[in-house]
Order: sequence, then C-alpha cells, then structure tokens
Amino acid sequence: MIGFEIKKLVRRPIFLFVIVVITAIQVIVTMQELDAIRPDKAYIDLLHEYSEYTLEEAAGQIAVDSQQAEEEYYKNYTPEYEAGLLTIEEYREKVLSLPERSARFNATQRLLNQVEQLVVCQENMNSKGIPIAQLRILDETGWILADGLAKMWLCPLALAFVAVGILCEWHDTEMYDLICTTADGRKRTLRTKLWLCAALSALISLADALGIYLIPQWLYGTGAADAAIQSVSIYGNLEWGITLKTYAEAVCLARWVCNMLTCAVWVVVALLARKSYKAIGIILLIVLMAVLAVG
Repeated sequence: MIGFEIKKLVRRPIFLFVIVVITAIQVIVTMQELDAIRPDKAYIDLLHEYSEYTLEEAAGQIAVDSQQAEEEYYKNYTPEYEAGLLTIEEYREKVLSLPERSARFNATQRLLNQVEQLVVCQENMNSKGIPIAQLRILDETGWILADGLAKMWLCPLALAFVAVGILCEWHDTEMYDLICTTADGRKRTLRTKLWLCAALSALISLADALGIYLIPQWLYGTGAADAAIQSVSIYGNLEWGITLKTYAEAVCLARWVCNMLTCAVWVVVALLARKSYKAIGIILLIVLMAVLAVG
C-alpha cells in the first residue's frame, strides 16, 4: 500500500514542479554565493605557504611578507632602467609582472587582516577565561558558503506539498467515501499516509540538513573542522568554546528538528483543510505572511 501511495504522489504534477523549482533555486543561489566569495589563486597559494605556521609564527611572518609585497607593488623600476641598472628585457619583465605583484599584495593584505583578527580573538577569549580549541589560519570559503546556505529555508515549502500530496489527495476524489465504507478502511489508509509522510519528510529534512555542509565540501571544501569556530571570520565575535565540527553538527541537527516540526504543522493543516486546493491556499498564505514579516 505504501508503494501505491508513493506512485500516486509522484504522479502529481504540482509535487514534482515544487521539488524541481526548489532544487533549481538552491543550485542557483549556491553558485551565486560561491562566485561572490571565491578567493583568487594568489590568496590560496599564500594560505598553502602558511598552512604549517602557528598563529604566533604567522603573525610575525605575514607582517614581513605584506611589507615586502607592498614595496614590490609600489616600486617604480623606471629610475633603475634609466640608470642602466636594468636591461630592457629585465625592465619589461618587471612591468609585465605588475598584475602578479598586485595579486600578491592583495593576498598578503587579506591574510594580514585575517591573522590580526585571529590574534585579537585569541587575546579576547584568554582575557575572559573562555577555553577554546586551536585557532587556525584556514580557507574560509566553504564555511562561509555553508553559513549562507543555512540561512535558506526552502525545505519547509517542499514538506508542505509532500503533506498536501499525501494527505489531501483522497479528499479530491470519490476514494474517501469508498474507503470509509470498508472495515477500518479510513483508519488503515490514514495510518499508512501518515507513516509515508513522516518517512519522506525525514529523508527530505535529512538531505536538506546535511546538504548545508556537504554541498560546500563537494564544491570547495570545509577543512580544519577541528579548529575553533572563531577561526572563520564571520564567527569571530562568538564567545563559544566549540570547534567548527561541533557547530556544524549542531546546525544540522537543529535544522532537521525544525524541518520535522514544520512538517507536523503542515500535516495538521492538510488534515484540517482536507481538499488540496484549500490546503495549498492556506500554505501559500502562511508563506506570504512569513515573507512579509521577514521583510
């Protein structure tokens, strides 16, 4: 009977349409977020140079490297060429290397700001006596992308149409009256539909919760999960003594629980509304009110 209910759900055009639209929005937003925060190659190369440094070592070295990069970037080689200290080939090479010197300068400035923020964070946490894991210099791109995805709440809308598709379908046809005439027909059918709704909602919610970090991991990477959460700049003001891994696990669990609670609400709406068009109207009204409230 569960297999039959799944076939009926999949055949409903609105269910497939909503799933496709939500997936498309998720993909588009993910790529836009990634394009906005993707670092350039010079910064990635510089991070690799500092991958084995402690925070104290990095603080001293990046100050030297940033100063050297600044001097190289602003240096004018024309006087040396005119004085005969550079050949025409060497002078051309210096001129053509300006984009590389600019990229190196920007990368060192970015890493300098990142290291300085980590040092300030370390001093702040120590002064307040809050024990934290090791602060590390890491590529923040994947973690920042995950944080952006965590702010998207499209899954509850998909769960709403799952509940409507499963629980309201029989009220739109003459099947409800027919089922009610059989022994325990309504009770057994409703129980099956509720189990199916719960199972599908649990899977969709789990995929939504895990996708927050699996998608960035697949696209870019979320390394150094054992580092203190303050290692990522957007979490620098948090006064929590937890690692990035612990935070990610808590976010996934909380998101899954919230999705399931939302599904329970949609189930109640679907059972009360009965007819699909009524339930969908109520759902759209709730979504509209939520959008207006946030706006």
